[in-house]
Amino acid sequence: MARTTPFTCPRCSTCVEVTKFSREHTLTRWIDGHARCPELDVEPERFGTGRCESLTRAVRAAFDDGLIEARERVAGT
Repeated sequence: MARTTPFTCPRCSTCVEVTKFSREHTLTRWIDGHARCPELDVEPERFGTGRCESLTRAVRAAFDDGLIEARERVAGT
């Protein structure tokens, strides 16, 4: 299983676990759920992609700054 990096959204302080395989490929596990996220709290359940643009930009910036390292991709991820 790929290792995760704890990360807090700078916009709403929602906690997630992030696994990066490349700059574009990210797995995010919502620890707190997304109810506090101002971008996702009104998202219909059927669209449950969990993509918050603020979080996406912040994770990508952290990756670019070397704060989140890319992991080797393993089967099943």
